[in-house]
This record gives sequence, C-alpha cells and structure tokens, in this order.
Amino acid sequence: MHTAGGASARVSAVVAGVSNHCPGALSDLNRLSAAQLRRSALASFGQEIDADLGLAYLSRSRQALRAFAGALRSLSWPTPTQAATPDRLIHADAAILGLPHADLCADARTLDSAPLSEPRTTAEFLRGYRVRMSNQGRALSAFSSLLGEYETASESGLVNQIDALVSRYGSQSRRAEQSAAGRILSVLGVAS
Repeated sequence: MHTAGGASARVSAVVAGVSNHCPGALSDLNRLSAAQLRRSALASFGQEIDADLGLAYLSRSRQALRAFAGALRSLSWPTPTQAATPDRLIHADAAILGLPHADLCADARTLDSAPLSEPRTTAEFLRGYRVRMSNQGRALSAFSSLLGEYETASESGLVNQIDALVSRYGSQSRRAEQSAAGRILSVLGVAS
C-alpha cells in the first residue's frame, strides 16, 4: 500500500525543484504597485502551483490505481452501461496521471516579466487539469452510484471504513499540498 508519506516525498521534490532552479523568481513583484499587477494572473499561478502539487501527490498512487483497474476489469456487470461505468473511471484516473507537470519555474519567470498577463502555459495547464479533474469527478460519482446499487446491509460497515480512509487521505494530501504551496511561494520570493 502506498502511504501519504511517500506521496509527501514527491511533493517535497517539487518544492526542491523550485528551490534549486528558480529561487526568488517572483521577488520583483514585491516592488510593484497594485496597478502594475494583475491579481487574476497571480491567482492563476497559485492555482497552477496547487494543481501541480496535487499531481505530485497523486503520482504516488499509480501502482495502486493499476491494481484497482485490474480488479475492476475482472468484474462482470449485467448491462453494457454498467460495464462502461468502471471503464470511464479507469480512463479518467489515467488521464489525470498522464497530465504532464507544470513548469513552475518557467511560468514564474514569465509572470515576473509580464505581471499584467497570465502566462499562456499556466492557462493551458490549468485548462487541461480542470477538464481531467471534472471528468474524474463525474466518473467517480457514477461509479459510486453503481456500487451503491449493489451494496448490501452487511457491507455498510466496510463501506464506511473505506469512506473514512478516503477522507483521511484527502485531508493529509490537502495539508501537505498547502504547506508545500506556501514553501514554494516563499522560495519564489513572494512576500506574504
């Protein structure tokens, strides 16, 4: 089983990459007035950092997702629609894991040199990330509904345990990502 600790190591690697390749890349922005900055561009860059850290956290789950996909593919379902539901989830998960990481250093440098516009690559990365996350959310919801149709009363305790584990993992990943995002912004030279 993959732990949140292993995933945190991947997140730490993203922070280290920024620390090694572009420390202070946004420090010039601290000297600019509000009129010289575009807040939406800064917000988008912050979202890019969060999304990239999310991908780093998820990347640790590749092997577990492959095992999960294998287990799902071994199941048979009464209808073609039901059979397609787990496949959509498998493909949606793979699409997220297949998304290339952002180049935070290049985008920070671009934003620093043109703080009145969002870097094109930031917008492209976020667009791809959001589409994939939305697709995964819909696929997961449909899969959960499908499973709910077959859940028996005796399985409810196990389902509740799984839900609790998912919730705990989500909380751990959010804390790790928020902490890492703050470290990245600090390394980039953004004053708080």
